[in-house]
Amino acid sequence: MARGERGAVMIFVLMMIVLICALTIGVMRIIGGGVAGGAQSLEADQVFNIARAGLHYAMGRLQITGAASYAGETVSIANGPAPMGSAAVAVTCIDTGAAPPCSGPYAMYRRIVSTGALPVSGPARTVVAVVQDGGGNNGYGVCSYSSLSIVGPDVTTITGDIGANGAIDVSSMNQPGTYVVAGAPGVFTGKAVAGTTIACSGSCGPQIQGGASPNTAVAICLPLTLPPSSPGTTNKIVALPGFPMDQTTGFTWGDVTVAAGGSSGSCGDTYNTLSIHASDADPNAVTVVQIKSLTMGACTRLAILGVGKVDLRIGSTTTPPTGNVLAIGGSGSSPNDIHFGVTSADRGTVPAPVAPGRLTVWVSSTCTPPGCTCAQNTVTPTCAAAVSHIAGTAIINVPNGSLNLDDSCPVSGTITANWVLLSGCADLDASGYMTTPTSFSILRSWKDQ
Repeated sequence: MARGERGAVMIFVLMMIVLICALTIGVMRIIGGGVAGGAQSLEADQVFNIARAGLHYAMGRLQITGAASYAGETVSIANGPAPMGSAAVAVTCIDTGAAPPCSGPYAMYRRIVSTGALPVSGPARTVVAVVQDGGGNNGYGVCSYSSLSIVGPDVTTITGDIGANGAIDVSSMNQPGTYVVAGAPGVFTGKAVAGTTIACSGSCGPQIQGGASPNTAVAICLPLTLPPSSPGTTNKIVALPGFPMDQTTGFTWGDVTVAAGGSSGSCGDTYNTLSIHASDADPNAVTVVQIKSLTMGACTRLAILGVGKVDLRIGSTTTPPTGNVLAIGGSGSSPNDIHFGVTSADRGTVPAPVAPGRLTVWVSSTCTPPGCTCAQNTVTPTCAAAVSHIAGTAIINVPNGSLNLDDSCPVSGTITANWVLLSGCADLDASGYMTTPTSFSILRSWKDQ
């Protein structure tokens, strides 16, 4: 082969080598770019999952003891034993952006901001949610899953918003110059919201301070789930001077009857007292009491001792009763003969209600009209809960049954039931409960930032 030909072949070989190298480098760049893109996509997915995990953790923390003051934290996120990263969680008041506790008309809401990060340098991701308290009062002073009626004939004022998935009826009330449903500045307006009709005595304006909103398309009263309850079989009749229910006696009983401590209208300071001893040290500790039924006569009281909270569960959740399992007072009693949800400082003429949120009552009875008559001044009440002539404070939940609150002026707390009748003088003040959240269990909005 001539020298010129050998040079041409060499040049050709070199060109092929250069071409192959160029192609190889190009392919490697493409592969490298794909790997890098895949790694970045994987990191983005991981950090998003970390942010969501932090959000879910915070939502869980906001449904247990200490929810009202929870302000967030940095949460370590792992997949089994392998750490994934961390989520910086911040919980704030939705109107001011300040750390809890919150006040004002939006005290029952929280904004959660969760920012996820990897353990090494990489992308960050933020998710935001707004939650609302739903632990026992539905955001309303009184809420009914069917109908809500206020019938008087005495002057009655509900200080708090009222709601019903069905109809609301205040048409029989006649108290010019006094609202039937009133607001509290900075807390709520005193509105009435119904899934169907709202009947007033003429125009609703003079009766409902915050305005009437009938035919609301969405469910007004959000579902409440009865907590598990397994009452005992040993019945208890409480005689004067009373009975202390504590760790020694146990908190599980059958039918509990608190016998009258005196004659209606002349109790003085002689009250037959059922005392439930809550925690002495932890104000957020919950003492669970499980009984079949509770009946209280004239001149009786239910006192909460200690500093903790009490969850009073009446009836069984496995075999719900169909009749009256909470009977307090009754026809013929004088106003405030029964003190329900009070402290040890309570006296006959000077009730001493516990702080809002310390007593929650759950009634599992499924008794509702028309199968069970629930009416004012019945000799033998057949409501799931008949609460009459009381002073004190409590959250009362009867999600599957009927409730009648009668001649109780004043009393504070909230009511949620399947069917509600407020009769006589039923002055219910819910203002303290609208600013005392217990469980932020309602998701209002969520977005990925």
